[in-house]
Amino acid sequence: MSKRRKGAAYGEGHLFVAFTLDRKAEEIEGEDMKTRESGADDNLLKSTMADFEKHIIISALEQTRGNQSKAAMRLGTTKRILSYRVRKYGIDLGQFCKRTDRSK
Repeated sequence: MSKRRKGAAYGEGHLFVAFTLDRKAEEIEGEDMKTRESGADDNLLKSTMADFEKHIIISALEQTRGNQSKAAMRLGTTKRILSYRVRKYGIDLGQFCKRTDRSK
């Protein structure tokens, strides 16, 4: 089996999210070793899923230049749920908007 795994989520004929898991798998393996060595709490799955969810949300927001409605549609969720997740993960929407110089 190849280490490089690709996945995609489909809904109503639209491609919502496409992602490559090889780097994330390497990060998880590295974190898993650190967790085992340090004897830390076993919340690895929760934190990894949260990191992954945040990454997917940021990617969708980048693609839509911060437009939450469009990003929610791409992710197959509602704007309300996406807004909740944006607040939960402390994502700054301003970083996705193109700034224009209005002083001209």
